[in-house]
Amino acid sequence: MASIVSHNLNYVAQIKRNQKTLFNDISDLINHEKPLDSFYEIEKDHGRHSKWYIYVYDAFKGNKTKEWKSLKKYIEVRKFSRNVKTNEVSESIRYYMTNMDSNNAEFYHRGIRNHWKIENSLHWVKDVFHNEEKIELKIGMVPLILLLLAPLL
Repeated sequence: MASIVSHNLNYVAQIKRNQKTLFNDISDLINHEKPLDSFYEIEKDHGRHSKWYIYVYDAFKGNKTKEWKSLKKYIEVRKFSRNVKTNEVSESIRYYMTNMDSNNAEFYHRGIRNHWKIENSLHWVKDVFHNEEKIELKIGMVPLILLLLAPLL
């Protein structure tokens, strides 16, 4: 992260639950502050009906801006999904931090979703199409060579 900031680049980074102090700082701030902006979207695809709620908060009101000098915003992403066939319901809450100035929740939602679409499609190709997980050749440079050549096959 320091390299990104030192080159005056922007970041949006997901905060995982194992980053306890940062995760708790965001949770506390979200429970006590009003969002600067929010966005809501309904999505129906892949046999699921999903509702997305995105909230942007001012990170300056949190405790971590002393450590993270470039930190400006926290983003909360809540997703509620229902499987159409089984009626099973799931909920996920994710937190992100950014050094960007924008308060626009839809802007962050689109960026985060597009990142995951790319990430998921790359893994799907590697896992399903190239059957990468089942490759058993583990001798010398063979795994690396196969990894590099697989997209060309």
